[in-house]
Amino acid sequence: MLNKVTENSFEAIHLIEVPTQKITQLTSDRYIARDAAFSPDGKWLYFLSDRNLQSVVASPWGQRSPEPFFDRQTKIYALALDPVARWPFLPKDELQKPEPVKKAETEKMPDPRPAPAPSPITPPAPPTVKPPAPSVPPLPTLPAPHKEEPTGGVSGSESASDTQPISAVNSTREAAPPPTEQAKFAVNLHDWTYSLDPRQEWKQIFVDAWRMHRDYFYDKNMHGVDWQKARAKYEPLIARVTDRAELNDVIAQMISELSALHSQVFTQDLRRGADAIDVGSLAANVEKTPLGFRVIKIFSGDPELLEERSPLARPEANVKLNETITGVNGISAAAPGLGQLGELLRNQNNCQVLLSIQNTRGESRDVIVTPIDPRRDRELRYLTWERERSNIVNRASTNRIGYGHLQAMGPADIARGAREFYPVFQREGLILGLRYNRGGSIDSWVIEKLQRRAWHFWQTRNSDQALSNQQLAFRGHVVALIDADTYSDGETMAQGLRRLGIAPLIGMTTAGAGVWLSDQNRLIDNGLARAGELGSFVDDGNKREWITESVGVAPDIAVDNLPFATFNGGDTQLDTAISYLLGKMAKEPMQKPTLPAFPVMAK
Repeated sequence: MLNKVTENSFEAIHLIEVPTQKITQLTSDRYIARDAAFSPDGKWLYFLSDRNLQSVVASPWGQRSPEPFFDRQTKIYALALDPVARWPFLPKDELQKPEPVKKAETEKMPDPRPAPAPSPITPPAPPTVKPPAPSVPPLPTLPAPHKEEPTGGVSGSESASDTQPISAVNSTREAAPPPTEQAKFAVNLHDWTYSLDPRQEWKQIFVDAWRMHRDYFYDKNMHGVDWQKARAKYEPLIARVTDRAELNDVIAQMISELSALHSQVFTQDLRRGADAIDVGSLAANVEKTPLGFRVIKIFSGDPELLEERSPLARPEANVKLNETITGVNGISAAAPGLGQLGELLRNQNNCQVLLSIQNTRGESRDVIVTPIDPRRDRELRYLTWERERSNIVNRASTNRIGYGHLQAMGPADIARGAREFYPVFQREGLILGLRYNRGGSIDSWVIEKLQRRAWHFWQTRNSDQALSNQQLAFRGHVVALIDADTYSDGETMAQGLRRLGIAPLIGMTTAGAGVWLSDQNRLIDNGLARAGELGSFVDDGNKREWITESVGVAPDIAVDNLPFATFNGGDTQLDTAISYLLGKMAKEPMQKPTLPAFPVMAK
């Protein structure tokens, strides 16, 4: 085993065949992977990889302009070398084959003495309970291995004869026990009771929401609305409110008088009916057949992140396209009158479910899956759409253009941006997707990275790639995609990309939510009555104007995705971005640094 530095300066694990000196790349260039070791049974290759990206800093808003920080990036992963091996860290289930009974090294000789008289039965000693094995996240299926001859750039190696397993140890500290006298000073809250009149509370919530807008809305003139009259108009409706959802409607109608997109109302304190049914999902499209439900599409995001796989695509299931689900928990999926697979997955969210599967050869097997809730199903479908866009760009540009999409502008999205940007930072073009962006507050982080400029380079003797300073600076051409669903900080991002000369905008005019807020307008029941507190404007010395709110951000190149073509799989906006960049790259090719002649020192 050896580690090699890839073209984008990441490390990947390679397998070298000693007799032929052939090298097979086992991990991709999207994540750093290192320190590989074979399992003793030869069924798994364990390794370390830096793919756990979760920023502990939520936004750049704070003292000293905090930067995103990805702590504890490294976890243990494994690559299956035996396609039928069961992942040893999966929880036990009824489908797991029993472990073979090992024979004793020597057979015990029979005792020639007579058997002793029966004695009273003594209860056996309780069994020794061993702690559970540490959880090790498995590595998803990788692309077909890439074979090549040995070259430079090797940063580490490991012999296949070294079969010592990796031990994962969870180090925990036990909390100190509380002082023995603490109990006598504790205040008993269990017997506290108080009465609550919902109508009085709803009236207070309404008035508080009105006051928060009066005191925090960015425009003291309230966009020309007489705010006292607005209260008088809507307050009488509180007497007719029967639940918290109806109260939200009244408050929303009142603050809509301000015509500001960020003035929104919501709360978690809503009743849920006793007859509500949760329907589990498998993150897949299926079609009804006489045998059951045939799988026609499986939704998974990043192929190298297990947590972004459909329940059907996880190692314990491994269901393939065109296989058929013939039963769920022993109930036939071909039962008369059964129209949707969800009917068999009612109230099965996050529960183990037994699926009967028939492959295309007519062979049957049982697998266990854990359905997800509808929200996670939507997320996996979105992630699949992202991955499909990236694949389209890679194919159309022969990997010369990178693609990265931001669903929103929060800490999870800066992690997503890091996953997609750094593996392609050395490419000649970059498409930054801001379509459907829900907003947040991290635009300055992303813009800051794209503003970095390479002004000198380093060169090592074993690498063909020069390292730039500023580090990981993108030196190619950039475009951004926007649409009518680009919202809030996504729009601020689009404004910055154009006004700072970083990228032109392709698509359609954005939503028009330009007045920002802090989300601190909490009500007595922890509901939220958002008041737009920060109006956006520009001042270039010659012209001062409010931007974005109510007008959106217009594209430099207007392109619409028509419904019928989009339904059939087309993406005209993405195609336009690819064509634009290919033309730009041909006219203004990215200048790659040329190594100067090495100095000759005079003797």
